[in-house]
Amino acid sequence: MARIDIAEIHNFVSVFIRESKRVQTELAQRKQVISQFVADSDIQGEIGDQAKAYYRDVYYPLIDATKQSLLDAEEVLQRYVSDFQSQVDPSPNAKLDLARMYELQADMRKYENKIEDLKFQVNSTANSMAAIGKNIGLQLGLETAIGQFREEARILENYEQFEATHRNVLRDVLTQLYQVKQSLAQIESGIAFHPTSHLFQAKKIHLGTLAPKKPEKSVKTYDFDAYDKTLYGDYWVLSKNGVTDEDCAGATEAYNESLKTGSVKAQEDTIDFEAEYLKAAMEGYDLLTGESITDAQSFSIISGIIISGIALRGRGKLISAAHLSKIKSDLKLKAAKDIEMKTFSKKLMATKPMNSPVPEKWIKKGGSISIDRKGIWSYTNKRGQTVKYPNGYPDFTEYSHPTVKPVTIKYANPTNRPADYKAANIQAGLDRNSIPPVTSLNKAPSGYTWHHMEDGESMMLVDMKVHAEFAHKGGISLKNN
Repeated sequence: MARIDIAEIHNFVSVFIRESKRVQTELAQRKQVISQFVADSDIQGEIGDQAKAYYRDVYYPLIDATKQSLLDAEEVLQRYVSDFQSQVDPSPNAKLDLARMYELQADMRKYENKIEDLKFQVNSTANSMAAIGKNIGLQLGLETAIGQFREEARILENYEQFEATHRNVLRDVLTQLYQVKQSLAQIESGIAFHPTSHLFQAKKIHLGTLAPKKPEKSVKTYDFDAYDKTLYGDYWVLSKNGVTDEDCAGATEAYNESLKTGSVKAQEDTIDFEAEYLKAAMEGYDLLTGESITDAQSFSIISGIIISGIALRGRGKLISAAHLSKIKSDLKLKAAKDIEMKTFSKKLMATKPMNSPVPEKWIKKGGSISIDRKGIWSYTNKRGQTVKYPNGYPDFTEYSHPTVKPVTIKYANPTNRPADYKAANIQAGLDRNSIPPVTSLNKAPSGYTWHHMEDGESMMLVDMKVHAEFAHKGGISLKNN
């Protein structure tokens, strides 16, 4: 496990930058000497010309690459320290011992179990008042310790997120410096100097990525949004007004090539609910009902979505407050929508999973909804967590416990959730000493809940907050129908 002392990193960065500045000064001096040599008109002839070409074509790129690598390394190291202090721990003397912190997490779970036991004892009518007082004092002490552990856990969680985004911060810089080292090794080997002719051969040195880049040929760019697109098998054909001319042929080739490289994404097969909701409001109708709405109602919907800063994920656009004035000025409301529009809205809402969140409320809370071409609804909350509802039922697989697999039980009849939890815990082998532990057999592990699946017999251990936020119809509802 890693041990991090930010003071040591500070010291390393300061020493590195000091040495980097010294090396950059030396490189600048060497480049100046080489420049004087290359510009010396007294050095002529084949030997002189090849020597100049050698120093110009080999040493210049090496010096420039080395200097740029050092500058990049300085910037990356300084940003690493700055990001660590802003994202993990602002203390200038912060120290992290990840092995110890993971041990503390385990200790915290043990203390939480002890607190649950104490609460049970305090609530027991069989206990004496003296015992209750003693237990309450012990409980307060344990809760204080847990508060300290949770602070450590918060720092650990922040560090894990930080590490995920900073794991390879110096990779590109080190790759370039390695190429410099390889090129210097070639120079020292004398591979570029012919011992018989006494001529320098610059082409013998392979600079790789350090070689000066040749100017690229200009490539015609296309505004793909200006073309109509038709899919034939796996190939898109672009046209304008039903005609495919030479320009469209070029755009077609460029578009399909861009799809292969990933620089352009194909048209989405999903309906972005909030994007359509916003569009409908701009056109003067409510997408949920198909009914016409007033200017005030329309503006209320639009401004509500904009102020929430909802990301229209399906289309990769962000509607921000800056667009508000433009949308107001461009807003053209229709007097009414025909029966076809009302039918569309009713058909769309008819596919909504039973008991799933109400679209209007979900969107106003900062969430988003999409419906793919198979009619599967996907809800995404403002934290980016997504749950799909295939066949109208939630798929919580992504948020299930990493080590506890779904189990099969016989649901209690009549409905008795604690009894089902007990059966599921026993089937999964969970008790006070298991990982995760349970404080009581008729309760789920801390932070989780048992989800009754739609097959009427399976139970899945799911993140409690996700299970509660993404409302749904589950196995219990089916059994009660």
